[in-house]
Amino acid sequence: MFNVQNQNGQPVEVKGNYYLYPAKDQDFKQLEEKSIATGTFTSNEEITLDWKDLPSGPYVLKASVKDNQGKEVTADTNTILFLCRGQTSACRNDDVVLWCKYGI
Repeated sequence: MFNVQNQNGQPVEVKGNYYLYPAKDQDFKQLEEKSIATGTFTSNEEITLDWKDLPSGPYVLKASVKDNQGKEVTADTNTILFLCRGQTSACRNDDVVLWCKYGI
């Protein structure tokens, strides 16, 4: 879910785009030039991201929306995608979201 709020902390419904970029290093400082996954979303609604065929490794997920004045607002998060076998789907620390792709 991509959560979007106004300055008062109230949820706002907007449509946006997301882009997933492979990171060239574990520090997430250098990214590949081209995204390997893209899509659209409606804020504050559940979304399924089908990343099971992507290779394990570090990524940066970037999202963008336009506010009610037409100004683009962006956010990004560091993400590590890894293969797991029947464990939980995601866990989080302060800096990185770990996405688990289920495999055989």
